[in-house]
Amino acid sequence: MTAHSLKNTRSSIQQWQSTGHPTEAETTLHHLLQTLQVGVVILGADTKILQCNPAALAILAVQERDLLGKTLCELNWQIVDENGSPLTHGNKSLDNAALAQQPLRDRILGVHSIACGNLTWLRVNTTPQRAADGTLQYLICSFCQITDQDHANVALQQSEARYRSVINNIREIIFQTDHEGFWTFPNPAWTTVMGFSVEESLNTCYLDYIHPSDHDQVIQLFWPLITREQEYCRHEIRCQTKTGNLCWLEVYACAALDPEGNVTGVLGVLNDITEQKRVEAEEKKRREQLAQQNLALEQARRQAERASQMKSTFLATMSHEIRTPLNGVLGMASLLMDTDLNAEQRDFVDTIRASGETLLSLINEILDFSELEAGEMELEILDFDLNTCVEEVADLLAPSAQAKKLELVILVDHKLPPTLKGDVSRLRQVLTNLVSNAIKFTTTGDVVIEASLQAKTESTVTIAFSVLDTGIGIPPEAQQKLFKPFSQLDASNTRRYGGTGLGLAISRQLVELIGGEIGVESQVGEGYRFWFTLTFDLPRVSPPRQVLPRSLNGLKALVVHDNAMSRYMICYHLSCLGMTVDEADGALGALEKLRERAAIADPYHLVILERQLPEMDGEALGHQIKSDPLLQNTHLMMMATLDQHEEARRALESGFSAYLVKPVKQSRLLDGVLSLLDKTISPLKTDSFVRYPFPGSQPPQKLNQPPLKLKILLVEDNVVNQKVTLNQLKSLGYTADVAANGQEALQMLNHIPYDVVFMDCQMPVLDGYSTTQAIRRLEGHDRRIVIIALTANALREDRVRCIHAGMDDYLSKPILKDKLATKLNYWSHVLSAQSTYPTQMPESSVPSEETFCEISLPHSPYSSPIDWAILQQICDGDQEFALELLRVFAEDTQSHLAILTEAIAAQDFQVIEQQAHRLKGASANVGVTSMRAIAAELELQARRSILENPTQQLHELNQILKQIQTCLQDYKNSSETGKISVVE
Repeated sequence: MTAHSLKNTRSSIQQWQSTGHPTEAETTLHHLLQTLQVGVVILGADTKILQCNPAALAILAVQERDLLGKTLCELNWQIVDENGSPLTHGNKSLDNAALAQQPLRDRILGVHSIACGNLTWLRVNTTPQRAADGTLQYLICSFCQITDQDHANVALQQSEARYRSVINNIREIIFQTDHEGFWTFPNPAWTTVMGFSVEESLNTCYLDYIHPSDHDQVIQLFWPLITREQEYCRHEIRCQTKTGNLCWLEVYACAALDPEGNVTGVLGVLNDITEQKRVEAEEKKRREQLAQQNLALEQARRQAERASQMKSTFLATMSHEIRTPLNGVLGMASLLMDTDLNAEQRDFVDTIRASGETLLSLINEILDFSELEAGEMELEILDFDLNTCVEEVADLLAPSAQAKKLELVILVDHKLPPTLKGDVSRLRQVLTNLVSNAIKFTTTGDVVIEASLQAKTESTVTIAFSVLDTGIGIPPEAQQKLFKPFSQLDASNTRRYGGTGLGLAISRQLVELIGGEIGVESQVGEGYRFWFTLTFDLPRVSPPRQVLPRSLNGLKALVVHDNAMSRYMICYHLSCLGMTVDEADGALGALEKLRERAAIADPYHLVILERQLPEMDGEALGHQIKSDPLLQNTHLMMMATLDQHEEARRALESGFSAYLVKPVKQSRLLDGVLSLLDKTISPLKTDSFVRYPFPGSQPPQKLNQPPLKLKILLVEDNVVNQKVTLNQLKSLGYTADVAANGQEALQMLNHIPYDVVFMDCQMPVLDGYSTTQAIRRLEGHDRRIVIIALTANALREDRVRCIHAGMDDYLSKPILKDKLATKLNYWSHVLSAQSTYPTQMPESSVPSEETFCEISLPHSPYSSPIDWAILQQICDGDQEFALELLRVFAEDTQSHLAILTEAIAAQDFQVIEQQAHRLKGASANVGVTSMRAIAAELELQARRSILENPTQQLHELNQILKQIQTCLQDYKNSSETGKISVVE
């Protein structure tokens, strides 16, 4: 009825406007307004109230005079929106509707006027009336009063509409299930994501949409909500869409409760994270690929570092291996020159020769490897004698084999042509490498050098060379890397076997360069057999073979030796001479065979016997043979090593006809047999002992003896070096005890208070670095043993390592007696002054042949805290080494000072004592005496748990470090600009 009345009112107004009869229209309008139960207010274009009906006055509780002719602003009413929030202006909505000529539809407004004390809720509608040209003429505003309940219902409806609008339009899935897991509500986003309509999803179980493989897992995920063990949960679950595609949903859920708090189901939000999962999977894949790439790069980096480390190890080892034999060469030469030339000189000369040859071999290995790697090595093709080549190798390495009591056996096939055409020096080098390796890795038994005919044509001959031993053998996994450069089975400081790791690599490259093959056969514990084959040209004109006397045919010989390979070799050579040969492995068996032959009047003409036999030695066996009337005409020939010449001469005096120097050569054996036939026994063949000239020099001048006799300990594993150093000390007036490794040295130091320890750096069991560190930890605070490194490494970083290991000084091998005397002279003065590190080196101890340059930096604001005299002695006059040592010291000290600062702040006396002790030792090792004094004082105070002035001490230590750093930086700047000032 209300809407119909308003419609009639609007029609009457329109009729009045069109007819132009205001009186009748006004009458009709007035009647309508008066009878309507809806409040009506007519406003003009200027928002002034033109008319209002009684219903409006009643609803608003005002008089007509209070409304007519007034604008809404002038009424000063408080108007609130449907939520109860005040509007900025009470009439804003109506004014805007009038000005915008837009209607309002069912707008809920609250009006609070002065006349009406309570808030009145109105449902407001406005309708604009326009002229023919479209301008606003009137605004009809109708409203009716609603109750609080009506208002609440309207607000609820509007709120629900808004809620549904939000629910229906958000991208996230809103869901609710009952306590059995059946859907009771999903919003439309469910259809968008999963493809199932809301209607077909209601009353279906949520598990119907979960990936079948995940059912049990998902049930366990939501179960804590049903049991109220959790208030809410978050999970990521796999689902299947209507099209069967995989969909990942992130679920946030909680339990739905009734008013009594009972669980009625689960409600929550589902987010589609399928794209996120795809991106994560791709990202994971990329990360895995990147990780694999990084792993590959890391492996490549490690391989490069290993290669670099292997090369560094090689350089250090090479330096050690070169200087150690050189130490023997020069040391023995010095000893030889200090003695009268007598029979003893033979032993010294042999030692010189062996060490010199070893040094030459090592140097050649370096050069050869460099040439082979660069492809610059050329072969020198010459005619050569194969027997001579093999025998020279045996002669060269015989002292090494004899020192280990090994039998070195040469077995060259008699079918081989004596003269070949090829590079004999490279053949000799390969054989030397293989034989020296065999001797190195064999402790008992024998080493055999064998050459046999493999194939022969009119112009070439192929020879199979083999080197066999009874050593430790090689495991299969190690055989694969034997012929690789720088490869060693053990490259640690305490390795048992030396070597550079280049010999086999060079051998392989040389064999392949000549056109042959090389390989190895080995079982662990059964020795090994290195073999290689080479093809040589035959000379156009072959030299005539030696014609053997016919008298050799039919001669009977007995070979007595306990080593089967040695017996076989001698029997083979004698058989090739046409002789009849028997063998015995001991003295008793030999006597039995000799007497059997003599009993049948068919005695042996010749007995070749080993000097050292298990049952009785060769001399005793010879004496029994010569004492027997039936055997006394038998010729005896003794086999002896080079260092047994005195025993061999004594055997000649007791009835032996001759002796053979081992290793037995084919040529030596033939000469010996022929000399017996000619009745011209030569006790010493000229080719048995080769004399090598040694450049003469004047004996070193006697050095001034130090003022204090010292208790000296020599820690050295090399027997030759022990012998050299002990004799050098003896010639200087000192005696010394010897320890073969660091562990023995520590045991000896526990019983004897040594003043000076000469410490070799590379030793088995416990190396010199670790031993020095152990000594520094064990020694008392009031006494410091002087430790002088004996290093064969020429690299500067190795010297730095010696100093930072706690050593006081170092000597580079080879150790020359004058340098040894200089070190002892200096440290004896130091110890006699009862100051381990004097502020000034005694003048008599300063090496006269070397000059040390002190860095002078006139522009530096700090005076140098470095005692250059001490640093001169430590660095042996090497200015670059001194600077490197100071640089490392500065870097290391900075970290120790940082730890010391924290320890002082925390009053940690143990750490303070440790750090101060380290600073004391390190600063003493580089001649920073002022820092050493402060650190020593701080160490003593920390031991007593009383710090007198730690702040000042720490400041002074930092200032000294700053001065050193400034000194180094100024030197660097000066060197870059070329302005370096030195003071001699």
